[in-house]
Formats: sequence, structure tokens, C-alpha cells
Amino acid sequence: MRILVVEDDGETRDWIARGLEEEGYHVETADDGHEGLFMATQGAFDALV
Repeated sequence: MRILVVEDDGETRDWIARGLEEEGYHVETADDGHEGLFMATQGAFDALV
């Protein structure tokens, strides 16, 4: 399962991504809503956080 994590706070973003990766998910991250929207339209994600 591919998950896109969008969060402007780097520590929080890394914490969420790390936890999801430990559960076996493939995680990509975006620094803000603009980047997240672009990435979401370019990739096939199963979930957005």
C-alpha cells in the first residue's frame, strides 16, 4: 500500500512516515499542500495523510 504523508512540520512528518514504514507501508512525503497536491495527481496512492 502506498501512502502519501503531507505535513509542514518536519519532525511530525518524519514521525508519521517512520511509524507507517515500520508497519510495512510504502510512504512518500510532501512538505506542504502544494507539493502534496502535485504528488497526489502524479502518483497512484492508496491513502493520503
